Amino acid sequence: MTPPSTSLDTHDSPEFIDRRAPNRSDAIIAAALDAIISIDARGRVIEFNPAAQELFGYTRDEALGRAMEELIVPPSHRSAHALGITHYIATGEGPALNKRLELPAVRADGTELTVELIAVPVPSEDGIEFTGFIRDITQAKLLREQLAASERRYRLLLQRATRIVTVLEPDGTWRTSLGMRALGYPDDYDVDGGILTLTHPDDREKVRGAVAGWVAHTRGLDDQLDLRVRSADGSFRTMLTAGENLSSEPDIGGIVLRSWDVTEERARARGLAQAHARLQAMIASQPSAVLLEGDDGKIVLANDRFTELFWTGTSEELQNRDLLDPAGWKADVWQDPVAFRESTLALIRSGKTVVGERFETRNGRVLERDCVPVTASDGSFVGRMWRYDDITAQVRETQQLSDRNQMLEEIAVLKNQFVATVSHELRTPLTSVVSFAELLGDPDLGPLTDEQRAMLEIINRNTHRLLRLIADLLLLARLEAHTLPLELTEVSLPPLIREVTDELTPPALEAGIDLAVDVADGCTLFADRGRIHQVLANIIGNAVKYTPRGGSVMVSATGAHNGWTITVSDTGVGIPEADLPQLFEAFFRASNSQGPTGGTGLGLATSRRIIDLHGGQISVESDESVGTTVTIWLPASPPGSEALGRHQMAEV
Repeated sequence: MTPPSTSLDTHDSPEFIDRRAPNRSDAIIAAALDAIISIDARGRVIEFNPAAQELFGYTRDEALGRAMEELIVPPSHRSAHALGITHYIATGEGPALNKRLELPAVRADGTELTVELIAVPVPSEDGIEFTGFIRDITQAKLLREQLAASERRYRLLLQRATRIVTVLEPDGTWRTSLGMRALGYPDDYDVDGGILTLTHPDDREKVRGAVAGWVAHTRGLDDQLDLRVRSADGSFRTMLTAGENLSSEPDIGGIVLRSWDVTEERARARGLAQAHARLQAMIASQPSAVLLEGDDGKIVLANDRFTELFWTGTSEELQNRDLLDPAGWKADVWQDPVAFRESTLALIRSGKTVVGERFETRNGRVLERDCVPVTASDGSFVGRMWRYDDITAQVRETQQLSDRNQMLEEIAVLKNQFVATVSHELRTPLTSVVSFAELLGDPDLGPLTDEQRAMLEIINRNTHRLLRLIADLLLLARLEAHTLPLELTEVSLPPLIREVTDELTPPALEAGIDLAVDVADGCTLFADRGRIHQVLANIIGNAVKYTPRGGSVMVSATGAHNGWTITVSDTGVGIPEADLPQLFEAFFRASNSQGPTGGTGLGLATSRRIIDLHGGQISVESDESVGTTVTIWLPASPPGSEALGRHQMAEV
């Protein structure tokens, strides 16, 4: 609104004439609340009302006659202002005239402001004048900009938030939705019906009921519901939705729904629930009393067996209780509840695994408990598992067994003492009988008739048999009492086997039995030679004794680096199957072995105990009327005998 001339005309110029005469219009201009500034065709101020003075900081006298662009137009806009006036004067066209414009302006102190301007051309005696009606909108514009920015930020936050906001009209019809980005949709996605349209068909009835509740104010923020909502990829996500009727709020005037994605949370919850159910089923099936304690010292689970032992209520009532809270526990359990609580607390503080801790209850039961700390896959502590077993019956059985074993040991001692005493008492007179029988057979005392000689032979045979029986009894007693030491030496087994078979060959030939030996070389045994000789004599002797004329006995031995396997096979009468389990018991004789050739029933019992002392094994296989095979396994040395053997060899 400044003429193209660059000259500055002031009110001091003799050419400037104030053509306005005081009238009613002047009074109106002076009283106007908006700033009113009029300029002539050259852009000089010809009117500057009080409101303009207050707004721009110039007095009327300072403003009149001055070029307006120097007063209120910012330097960056002065050129455009001058061109606009020039264009209007030249063409009569003014695109910016008679319109409400928002423009920058400047005060006398140099501060800028934003004004709203309506400029109108006014014909005058000199041709044309321009009057501008100006209002300061700086604060209003700032507030608008702040409000617009706030709205943009709010909408952007809602669009990009993880929660979806849906606004319904007071009657429940859809108004708008924001934040659909949470379901993979574009930021500005606002489908008709919003989230309610995208819900799963099976959830529609639930939605209608919820909307009715929000409309009627009977449903609030606490009444949340899960809705399955279709996401951009077509899958359904679980959205937890809460609603609030804010129809009475002027700024909202509707129902606001907030929805957030809880799909993973619900999946985790289902997984935890399933794991909890499996754990609960597993604990419930345990025969022991089991309790799970959380990392906060609260009870997580307990099975029915636990409540039967300790608790007065149900398993469910135990959940979330303090483990060390004494209230509710059965009174007849703890002999000293305080001491038990302190011991449990000390165990918890130690953080250690405890297995097999025993204590007695007030009602006489014996309980055994385990405490096992439980850690997660990352090693973090998550709680403890307590397990209690009522072992009263086992303890009593163990005690009874211990008492029985002690009694048996005492009986064995008494038996051995009795056997030793009786054997001693029998051996003395039998020795006398043998001595006098030998005297009777002395030729110097006179000849004997055939009948006398036969009687004397019977006496000798039976007394020697009794002496052997006594010797076997004493040996068996010492073996059972574990008081018989082994005289361990290095033994070459092949010569020992041949020695025994050589001793038994004459009676075998006399009985018409073929006695054969097949022994290969092998390792040297560390054994009691005399006792092994005794075992071989018993086993091979039995084979010869119970094999009828024309039969055969085969003795074989195979050596390895760690021991020997000896087998004695015969074609004798065999052993009934029913008798095999008792074959190694003292005084037991097979049912088909009775007769003049029968033994005392101590040979196999003694042999087995000698083999056991050497750390070996002996077994029998037999078919009645077919034959018997006895197998012996002897290790290279008895268990724990290496040091003893070196000591004995050093003494030798």
